[in-house]
Amino acid sequence: MSSIFSHIQLAERMLIRELSDGERLLRVVRSDLSFVWLFDVSKKQWPFPIEHASIMKGLSDSPPSYRLEHQDPWPPSVNNFGRVTPTDEAQTRRWKIVRLLKGDDDGAGLLSKEQRGARIKAVAEAEKHPRSTLENLLMRYWQRGMTKDALRPDYANSGGPGKVRGRRPGIKIGRPRSISPGIGASVDDKMRAHLTIAADYYLSSKKISQKVALNRIVGLFYRKPDARQGDEHELEEGRPTLRQLAYFLQTNYSHSHRFRARNGQKKFDLTARGLGGSGEQNTHGPGDMFQVDATIADVYLVSKLDRRRIVGRPTVYFVIDVWSRLITGLYVGYEGPSWIGAMMALVNMVTPKVGYCAQYGIPINEDEWPSHHAPRILLADKGELASCQLGERIVDELNIQIENASPGRADLKAIVERRFGIVQPIFRPFVPGYVEKDHGERGVRDYRLHAKLTLREFTEIMIYAVLEHNGEVVTGIKTPALMTSAGKGPVPTERWKWGVERRSGTLRELEVDRVALNVMPRDEARVTEKGIRFKGGFYTCKTARQEEWFSRARITGTWTETICYDPRSLEKVYLLNRDLPGGFEPCELMKSSEELFGTSLFEYEEVDRAAKVIKAKGEEKRQARRIRTDERIQQIVSAAVNEALAVQDPDLSQSQRVADIRPNRHDEKALERRSEVFDLSPGEKSPTLVPEPAESSDTDDDNDYAMRLLTQVQSAKKGDDGGN
Repeated sequence: MSSIFSHIQLAERMLIRELSDGERLLRVVRSDLSFVWLFDVSKKQWPFPIEHASIMKGLSDSPPSYRLEHQDPWPPSVNNFGRVTPTDEAQTRRWKIVRLLKGDDDGAGLLSKEQRGARIKAVAEAEKHPRSTLENLLMRYWQRGMTKDALRPDYANSGGPGKVRGRRPGIKIGRPRSISPGIGASVDDKMRAHLTIAADYYLSSKKISQKVALNRIVGLFYRKPDARQGDEHELEEGRPTLRQLAYFLQTNYSHSHRFRARNGQKKFDLTARGLGGSGEQNTHGPGDMFQVDATIADVYLVSKLDRRRIVGRPTVYFVIDVWSRLITGLYVGYEGPSWIGAMMALVNMVTPKVGYCAQYGIPINEDEWPSHHAPRILLADKGELASCQLGERIVDELNIQIENASPGRADLKAIVERRFGIVQPIFRPFVPGYVEKDHGERGVRDYRLHAKLTLREFTEIMIYAVLEHNGEVVTGIKTPALMTSAGKGPVPTERWKWGVERRSGTLRELEVDRVALNVMPRDEARVTEKGIRFKGGFYTCKTARQEEWFSRARITGTWTETICYDPRSLEKVYLLNRDLPGGFEPCELMKSSEELFGTSLFEYEEVDRAAKVIKAKGEEKRQARRIRTDERIQQIVSAAVNEALAVQDPDLSQSQRVADIRPNRHDEKALERRSEVFDLSPGEKSPTLVPEPAESSDTDDDNDYAMRLLTQVQSAKKGDDGGN
């Protein structure tokens, strides 16, 4: 230990901690080979000497009695910012006095009691300052580091910052009024409670002004009890002012709290929070994270069947690699921001872009659009990837982790959101029907009437715009030093290729069919004797025909099979079975369900719903008709039962009643034949065998007539038999 401290020289301003006697903190005021003058920074006492050897020994002893301190309680600071303040002026005056006290010997005479007293007396008389002021300045100088900065006044601590000042009766705190009449009132505890009520009213979702909030509490608490409404002096003199309310809000509620209270946490996060991070801060290379989002394109399109028909604005989906800013997936169509649009964008994400562009007659090479890979993480809107089953399949089957941004938090997907603002201006000057920012204002032309492009033509334009974006410099992105050394700039395609080689290794490639099968919705279809039934249609497939599914269903009963389908067309569904080659097999519609050709799931459900609505709409009328029918049937049956009971012979046995059923049926059939004879002769028709009942309601007469008619029928029958 002695060898370590033998080379230490005790210099002015150095701090030494005394490890005994309360662990005083001492500052070295002066040092020579014999003595060291120390000043206790915690007490206002003159410096005292200690032998130099004693200090050095105390530093080197084991255990030591002294220790060097390197953390100064009053570290130096930068205060000169160009503008002279009252604090700077006071510091300059104090420094002048201390320099006079130090004299030509740099303060050595201040360590002697006799010289110190004489020097302080002389300077006090010359500068017209009390002796105590000079003594305090000297001790402050030694205490805070023996620099000019040690003499700087603590004006920042004046006035009790952060503390509520009390009110003295009859004295108005603050600057007196110069314009408004009266004296005003200081804010006391009572007024502070009233201002709290006004603040709560102002910091509500109603978004009222501070003036309205002030008027509310003034009307509640500062109206004279004996004043009449409309009186010029109905309000008390000591009421709070608008400036007092504004100051109360500023000092008691932070800016962020006021914004959140009036606008909500979501808007604060979106538009007002501090931007302390960046979108790519958690990514290290291509494929770490993709962002997917949709927007409504700023252009109107026409129908491909008839260019005179305006069909509206398409939806554009982008899939963006966060690290490189490369657009890795694109979808342009009329599907709104939904799972279907995101599904198409994800399939395009893994589609080789050379073949994709060739479908639109655009020849490119692999280097112009090199992405056809799956990411590690996919960040999307919650509404688009909110399906639990579909999301689970993407995670489990495709090994892609899904992260959903909160609703209304577009800033969480700022990178892909910004791509919409970058890509669309590329084609803006050339596309007819482009919607400018003044859309909807009075006097502005109707951009819908200028629509000329079809969806395919606009898709071609979007492909060219994406290719241009992928090859342009991206601003506001950090380029790794090694990439700059390799001569690569902040261009998405260059960052992608460099990152694949240096950061990400080999990206994961997925088959398009595999991605499509896992992003399409799944359901259960029932195998019946008529076919595989799904959504009102019947399907068949190779496996069903080979294994005679429909005959089995008729013999042993129906069962269900798992299928996946594209909601945009019900012409095909896909049977999912691990025993099948590739795990799936397409199923086509049967002729019995040809009405579903060219029909989407949405159209089918709309028609089905409309049919149910129509059925439900007429149910009341049909129910009333059924009730009337039941009532009439019951009336007929009741009358027949009464008539049958009236003529029933109680002496006739049951066997006798059923014995003559066959001849009775024959007689009744002959009677009905006579009454059902067609008479097509012109003119007056011959009377029927069974005339309308007579006006008389005598039952016996009717029965006699029926018996006579029955006798005629039987006689005619005997004559026919004799003739045969």
